[in-house]
Amino acid sequence: MTGWSRRRLLGAVLAVATAPLAVPPLVSKARAAGEWPFRRGVNAWPWFALTREFPAPRTDYDWPPFQSQRPVPTPADLARLRATGLDFIRLPVDPGPFLAADADRRADLMAMLSAAVEAALAADLGVIVNVQANGATHYWNPERMVSSTGAPEFPRYRAFVADVAGMLKDMAPGRVALEPVNEPPQDCSSEAWPKVQAALLTAARGSAKD
Repeated sequence: MTGWSRRRLLGAVLAVATAPLAVPPLVSKARAAGEWPFRRGVNAWPWFALTREFPAPRTDYDWPPFQSQRPVPTPADLARLRATGLDFIRLPVDPGPFLAADADRRADLMAMLSAAVEAALAADLGVIVNVQANGATHYWNPERMVSSTGAPEFPRYRAFVADVAGMLKDMAPGRVALEPVNEPPQDCSSEAWPKVQAALLTAARGSAKD
C-alpha cells in the first residue's frame, strides 16, 4: 500500500474512531508520528464473498449465503501468514447477505464475522474489515447501495456499517479498523461521494462510541 488513497484514509479515520481513548502506548506513538499501524498485509478474499444469491426478481440469498467450496483460512493458515512476517489481513465482506437476511440469520452472520476477526487476532494479525459491495450481483450492488445518499438501499448499508463498527469497538484497540467502502463508485469530482462518506463516517463513529 502506498500513498493516502480515499480507501486508506477511510480506514485510518475509522481505526481511530473504533478504538477507545486509552490505546496502547506504541499505537499512540505511531499515530502521533503519522505512521500507518498496518504495514504488511494480505487480502483474505473470498472468506466473506462468493455468494449464492437467487436470480432476479428475487433479492435474497440461499442459506448459508456463501459458497461452501470457497477458501476459508483455518487457524493454522492464519498462524502461517503471521509467521511469514505479515502483520494484518484485509477482510472483504460482501454486505448483500447481511442486508437481505432476516434478524435471526443476520445475527448468525454477524457472529461468523466476529469469529473471523477474533481468529485473526488470535493469530497475532491485525484486521481491516472492508465492506465490499459486489458489482456483479443484480440487486445488492454499489449502485443500489452507495451511489448516493438517496440510493434505495443506502439506509440499510449505513446501518450495517454502524453495526460492524459497534462490533469492532471492543476488539483489540489499535489492531482493528473498518473500511466502510471498497472503492467509491462515483467519480473523484462527484458531489455525491462527500455526502456518502460523511454519512457513513458519522454512523460508524456514533456506533463506536455507544
